[in-house]
Amino acid sequence: MRYDRGQHPNSRKHRFKKEISSWNKGKHIYPGHGFKKGNIPWNKGKHHSKETREKISKSKIGKLPWNFRGKFSRPDGYVLVYKPSHPYHNWKGKYVFEHRLIMEKYLGRYLRPKEVVHHINGISNDNCLKNLKLFENNSEHQNYHHPKGTKIKKDVKI
Repeated sequence: MRYDRGQHPNSRKHRFKKEISSWNKGKHIYPGHGFKKGNIPWNKGKHHSKETREKISKSKIGKLPWNFRGKFSRPDGYVLVYKPSHPYHNWKGKYVFEHRLIMEKYLGRYLRPKEVVHHINGISNDNCLKNLKLFENNSEHQNYHHPKGTKIKKDVKI
């Protein structure tokens, strides 16, 4: 069926045509709009005073979001804890990996940046002390995964 311009049921002109029924007869109410035609919103053109703007900006400085619980987990499963006073917090913020904090608490000292904490069972969010092993550097960590005498297999497709 061919429709003339503006006559198709899905055309803009047809969709926003003023509905006139007994409850809105003579009123300028269009479907999808919650206000009368010609009314100006109460807050249009109004601004906060300088004093109020200063109060708002001061109230937000240094505060964390209301729903912040002190830690979050990354998509790869590692848990980060908010520790702004930690000397080795990461560069993106003031967060430290939870498994490193647990190992530091057990040893009673800060871990050096080159020290690696390994998850024995491979589950990155299982941070119990029994599941953690400390390596002095990444070289030792790699030797643990690939002992000398074993070759690393590379899948090469020709």
